Amino acid sequence: MTIRGSRTAAAGIGAASAGMDVAFTISAFLLGQPKFLFLVALVMAAQLFAVLNLLSPVSLSTEGAEIIYRARWRQRRLALSEIATCTLVGGSWVFSASSGAQLLTVQILRFKADDIAVFCGQAGISLTAPVDRPVDQRRRDVRSAKNTRAWGVGLGVVLLGGSMLMIYAQFGAQDAMRRYQAAPTCTQAAPTTSTCRLQTSARVTSVERHSTYATLHLTPLTSGGDYLVALDYPNPSTGDVVDVEVWSGKVVLVSGRKSGGNPTLDPNLNLNGLIAIPSLFALICLVGAGIGQYQLVTARAGLRAAAGAEVGSVGPVEKINPDATIPASNLPPCGILHQPKELLYVHEDPRTVTTAIVVTSVVAAVLLAGLVALAVYISPPIFGGIAAVGLVFYSIQLVGQLREIRFGGLFADDLHVGKVATDWLGRFERKVFDRTAVLEVTVETGKISVVGVDGSTLFWTSLLSASEMNRYADFLGVRVVRDVAPAPDGIAVPPVQTRIGVLPLPVRRAAGIMQAIGGLCVGLGLLNLVRIPGTPADRLGGLLLLLGALCVYGGILYVLGLMLARGRPHSRELAVFGGGAATAGFLASWFVATGNPMVVAVMAVLMVPVYLLSLYWLRKPGESRP
Repeated sequence: MTIRGSRTAAAGIGAASAGMDVAFTISAFLLGQPKFLFLVALVMAAQLFAVLNLLSPVSLSTEGAEIIYRARWRQRRLALSEIATCTLVGGSWVFSASSGAQLLTVQILRFKADDIAVFCGQAGISLTAPVDRPVDQRRRDVRSAKNTRAWGVGLGVVLLGGSMLMIYAQFGAQDAMRRYQAAPTCTQAAPTTSTCRLQTSARVTSVERHSTYATLHLTPLTSGGDYLVALDYPNPSTGDVVDVEVWSGKVVLVSGRKSGGNPTLDPNLNLNGLIAIPSLFALICLVGAGIGQYQLVTARAGLRAAAGAEVGSVGPVEKINPDATIPASNLPPCGILHQPKELLYVHEDPRTVTTAIVVTSVVAAVLLAGLVALAVYISPPIFGGIAAVGLVFYSIQLVGQLREIRFGGLFADDLHVGKVATDWLGRFERKVFDRTAVLEVTVETGKISVVGVDGSTLFWTSLLSASEMNRYADFLGVRVVRDVAPAPDGIAVPPVQTRIGVLPLPVRRAAGIMQAIGGLCVGLGLLNLVRIPGTPADRLGGLLLLLGALCVYGGILYVLGLMLARGRPHSRELAVFGGGAATAGFLASWFVATGNPMVVAVMAVLMVPVYLLSLYWLRKPGESRP
């Protein structure tokens, strides 16, 4: 028997890639930076490779006691006796041995579930995959359409917001230049005035030299004070008296030369190209959101039809309005006055809630730190306002979640089902539905969803323990759909057979993160090579040292991770000590190249946790001695 790979996915990916390349090319010309076309070419090369890979002929066949996988000019043969199971893991079909080692992986984009099911049945291979009913497929279509719409709207709004900020900055810069050029000169006025350009003399009190410019500290002889002025070379020396022009509290001319604070030199005067780029991508995102909305309408219609085929023709499920707010001690959890014959109220798991609060708080702290930095260095009103609004929103959510620990959860009685939680404003809300409106319960890893007879999700939660999810699903007495496909580990390398067997998960995670970070560093170093032609000669050495250190560090990490994944002798010791030495050498190289402790501190915050995480996963030699 032979099944052949589909080429349908190549068309969609090729069309999306072509549109992306056109947008990037237009952006490069709008920026007036043709050298960015080099980056576009690199992206196009990767896209072309992916499309050609999806277009290439592939097949799975059985010949005698062997399975043969053919792809382009190569083929791989496996004995049927070696293969124990075929499992759907993420987006791939994984053929594994009884030890758990992965023997062969094929993409779900190329081989459909029906073909794999027939193939495994003919070959006598145990297949572990979810039963794909029409309702399940339509529900996935609804989720996919919602995600498309949400990402399109979200990214489109963010990009439009960026365009508005740049338009605001350009308008402010052009208005300042017009007011400066229209102001007459004067010799007697307050230095902060913007009605005239004060021409006076000032003494240079100190000079700070940089690579391409100098920062002067000037004190006007008539009014005093200290003014910071950025001036290109050549510059006056300490103690010199120079003629200056002061406007709106800034020194704009020094001995007839324009300073960095001169309104006519503001880089925000012409941002038309930069404004057009996010506007273009915002338009693309909003078009994608419109496509997602159309897909959502179509998918919902298909979902209602599929659900109706299972339970008969039904309309949309409506919520029931409770009789009382939360808490109400004289009423059952549904909030409706009646005497339930049976009742189950499963509360949220405090440990799960605490973990969610900690993770959310860490993410919020990182975002807050970033917004504070943007507020300090770019715009205090804009980013400070965003940080304040975000902090208030986070506080409301935190208070609401802490209140929810006591009353939050899922309930069911003989007439009603529902959920008690808090809304976006931290207020308690109760979702109540008729129990006969429940079609099935879906239990996935860390999540339970109650599905209505119209195919829609009535309510869901991820804050219950696994035992409580199972207890609630069993209590409802409806069909329970469990996720049988294992979720792929997002960090670990695949569990392949090595000279010492299948490596433990912690070791595979360490190998995976080292290869991922190493490859990322090498990629960033190569992508930044386009900066070399336009770099001044006095800064070229430092740039080469930075990029070289990034590539060498990434290459070392990748090789160490590769050795660890293949179970090479002493690879654990090499990963522990070699990874630490590479990290220390990388940070030292960046300090030599930049001389800026703050930059090195930022890189240390990014790189050191990667090494410490790898060290944590490799801390037990008995479990991870490849």
